[in-house]
Order: sequence, then C-alpha cells, then structure tokens
Amino acid sequence: MNSTNNKWFNWGLFITLFVNTAVGIGGLYLVNYLNLSRDIKNKRLEIKKDIENKKREIKIEYLINVYRSIEKSSGYPAMDLSQSTEKDIKRAEDSEQALADIQLFGSIYQIREARESCKKAVPNMRDPNLIKFEWRADELLLDIRRELRKELLLEEINPNESIQEGISKIRWSKMM
Repeated sequence: MNSTNNKWFNWGLFITLFVNTAVGIGGLYLVNYLNLSRDIKNKRLEIKKDIENKKREIKIEYLINVYRSIEKSSGYPAMDLSQSTEKDIKRAEDSEQALADIQLFGSIYQIREARESCKKAVPNMRDPNLIKFEWRADELLLDIRRELRKELLLEEINPNESIQEGISKIRWSKMM
C-alpha cells in the first residue's frame, strides 16, 4: 500500500498544518521577544529620564539656595571675624557654602564669576581699626537667576536691562 494513497492520512495536509503551527508558535515567541526587548528599552529610557529629572531637581534646589545665600551676604560688609557678630559669622559661612556649591553645581561661567567676585572683595578702610570687606556679586546673581528661570521654564528677563539695573536689594541696618 502506498502511503500517498492512504485514505486516513494525508501527508500534504499534515505538512501544511505542521508548518503553519510551527510558524504560529515561532511568531508568538518572536513577538514576545520583541515586546520584551521594547519594554526593556522603554524602561531604560524611563530610568534615564528619572535620573535626569532628579539631577535637574537637585541642581535647581542648590542653585536656589546658592542664590539666596549670595543675595543675603552680597552688599553687606564682612568684618574681621574677631569683631563680627553671630549674624556676620552665619552670613560668612553661608557665603562660603554657596561658593562651594557653585563650584560643584554651577556652570563654567558661574564658577569664573564666583572667583572674580571673590577677587573684587576689597578691604573697606574707613576705620583703620576695623577690617571690612565689601562683596558685590551682581553678575553672578544675574547668571544664576537666568539659569534658574530657564530650568523652571519661567519667562526670560531682558539681559541688557538686568545688567544695567543689577539685582535690587533692600538692606535694613542700624545707622552708625
């Protein structure tokens, strides 16, 4: 008896069904593999975005603190520590920390500007018995403000106007 003439078994149909089933099962595994690799890729991108967002949040937080510290101490005379009050010492410590944070998180321009601001801190010799330093950091503050506004997606302030007017401050102190 010839197997091709068998009434009960059709090899052509069997091969067709076997190939279709194999292709279907193989397709399931291939689609599953592709979905898995896509999910892994998406997860990596999501993790990368989360890391970038966290870095951005940390940078913004530190720049805000730096801005506030420099703004508080800029324009006040910094006296010799032996003749300073607790407030003066706190302001000096905040300034030192702000400058350290700028060197850690600031842009190259901000680091350069911080160095220049420190070099510009010149002794104020009105009273020969009292050593005072005046520290002006307007350009540094303007750049930190510009970067913070950009990071926080706030509208841009005209840079020419800012440079001409500087940072406005109100300082309440006892008249000497």
